[in-house]
Amino acid sequence: MAGYDSDRFVGLTQEDEHELSCAICKNILLEPRVIQCCQQTFCNHCITEWFKRSPLCPVCRHQMRGNASARLSRPSLILNNRLKKLRIVCNHKERGCQEVLTLDRLGSHSRSCPHRDGVCQECWKSQCVRKSARNCVTALIDENRTLSAQASDLVNTSAFASAQHYLFTRNERRGQNQRQGNNNAGNPEIIASNLTQEQRQQVVAIVARVRSGYSVATMRRDVIKELNRVLGAGWKCCIYFKSTNTSRRNTSWIKLKYGHLVYFIYRPIQLQQHL
Repeated sequence: MAGYDSDRFVGLTQEDEHELSCAICKNILLEPRVIQCCQQTFCNHCITEWFKRSPLCPVCRHQMRGNASARLSRPSLILNNRLKKLRIVCNHKERGCQEVLTLDRLGSHSRSCPHRDGVCQECWKSQCVRKSARNCVTALIDENRTLSAQASDLVNTSAFASAQHYLFTRNERRGQNQRQGNNNAGNPEIIASNLTQEQRQQVVAIVARVRSGYSVATMRRDVIKELNRVLGAGWKCCIYFKSTNTSRRNTSWIKLKYGHLVYFIYRPIQLQQHL
């Protein structure tokens, strides 16, 4: 890219135009570079393109050997400061921007200029397509409402799907554990009891028959229900996940193991549990 057109500068003196111009494009320097042979100053783009076509200096015609670009250096701090202080109009002046700023602020202003290509002056959207009777502020409000509604729907849908997945996974896991427990449990094993032989057989049959619940609470409820139906009212049932020491001060009791669970079934006078 060649240098800046001198007509864009405000208050540019003839001395500045002469001393701060590129020796090739004759415009105000853009990214200046100094050549070693004659200390002339050029735009970086101009001198780089020149050396692609010729190894000779464009001013003194000195032949550059090897990499000609290596013979270039940055200008002095004084020259850079003079360039930065020049006042120039915005790159988007033809689109309505009236800003006049120093050259060192031109780049940052041009990137955020409200008059840059395709930027609407009301909503500042680069993709705004202006139509007759269009109100950009109203359009932005409507768009924001639409996006908010879509975001809310996505959140609700995602939360519902997550809840369904959690419940399905939990029930499936419980079912697998239950089936695995049933397959590996075998028959209930009596640990100790003061029941009669007939009562023991009836309790074992009841425990084996109702071991299809999803939870310990369900199995406990069903066992008590069957015990009261078959052996009479007043039975209690405790189910543990590990072996326990329980008091035997009960009129009728039985302790048995089935799978990974331990059952303590009794007609209570008083039950004391010591874990």
